[in-house]
Amino acid sequence: MASSGYTAITFIANEQPTTAKWNLIGSNDSSFNLGTGLEDDVIGSRQIQLANNEALNALNASAAEKKLLKLGTDNYLKLSQLPFQSDNSNSTANSTTEDVLIQYGWQQSNGSGTTQMSIAVTFPTAYTSVPIIMMTCNGAKGGSAATSQTDLTAPQSVVITNVQSPSTTGFTGSMSRTTNFGASDYYSFAWVAIGIKA
Repeated sequence: MASSGYTAITFIANEQPTTAKWNLIGSNDSSFNLGTGLEDDVIGSRQIQLANNEALNALNASAAEKKLLKLGTDNYLKLSQLPFQSDNSNSTANSTTEDVLIQYGWQQSNGSGTTQMSIAVTFPTAYTSVPIIMMTCNGAKGGSAATSQTDLTAPQSVVITNVQSPSTTGFTGSMSRTTNFGASDYYSFAWVAIGIKA
């Protein structure tokens, strides 16, 4: 359906346009300039496709242009204007940042035969600065390694998880409990990392 900002005009050969038609031409030109003369849904993904590493921008409440997202030269999606706590003293201080990369995965290893075990994780791509990392016990599988998370069906007692040695390239995931991790079983954790990748 056409926008109300545009009016269709027809001409015939050798016609001398009336003042009204000249005015319509000017009005239509203005409607295209303002965007009010475009039909609904006329702009699709082909028309707004961005070049690699080119950001999609928007105006904030103060009419300042800000990045929203982009597909970087490494072909990973980067998000912007995400709020984050800008200190570590539990205050209300906060800010926004750009080029935020979210990565996630799961890791597994056979048990250590003790009450503590560690598994190293390397991020699919490195961050510019050390990211926020979260992990949680993902279950276990008896006898052999899991091929997917749906294989991790063995029930677990209380497992304490800790992120150790976080860096821009990865971390070590530690799991501990009061009973030993059986050496013939495979134990897993899932993780999410959120940080800056310029």
